Amino acid sequence: MSIIPLIAYLIGSVPSAYLIVKLFTGKNITAEGSGNVGAMNSYESTGKKHIGLLVFGADFLKGLVPLLLLQIIDAGQIEMSLAGIFLIVGHNFSVFLNFKGGKGLATALGVFATINLFPIIVWVAVWVSSFKFLFKDINKANIAATTSLLSVWLLPDSLLHDCAIMSSDPLLVRIMVSVIASLIMFKHIKDIKEIMAK
Repeated sequence: MSIIPLIAYLIGSVPSAYLIVKLFTGKNITAEGSGNVGAMNSYESTGKKHIGLLVFGADFLKGLVPLLLLQIIDAGQIEMSLAGIFLIVGHNFSVFLNFKGGKGLATALGVFATINLFPIIVWVAVWVSSFKFLFKDINKANIAATTSLLSVWLLPDSLLHDCAIMSSDPLLVRIMVSVIASLIMFKHIKDIKEIMAK
């Protein structure tokens, strides 16, 4: 079990945005725009929608594929949960980029898509509604949607079971979702400070 978090961290650390933007434009994404190594900054810094979509897809698969492989080899629930968390840690604090990285949203969606659909349903619903009707601001919508993930603690176990992709202890699901939400929120601290300053 001890090697799984390390492998997950290294996989998560693969800097998809850096590699894709470098390949297509020659730019260093860490020195462009917000410096965030993710899909949105890739799109905003290059002005090319297909680059943003490629980065999003690569980051999503970075969360999805490793956990699918762990399912195939019949890894335990604790191993799956730890792997999901450390994939996000790697993405957000990549060892290959001096511990810089993205915000973890696309990779988190990939992780959740292998374990439980509830975080995806809630995140998308809150993001769309808050962006469309409240903020008209992507970062504010991200923060609202990520905060809403903590509602996983209010759900009855039966509903978590209904949304499960793989059978998991509801407590483990709640802990994993909460830790991942915290990792995402940590990467939004700068945005939160800017919002509060305004």
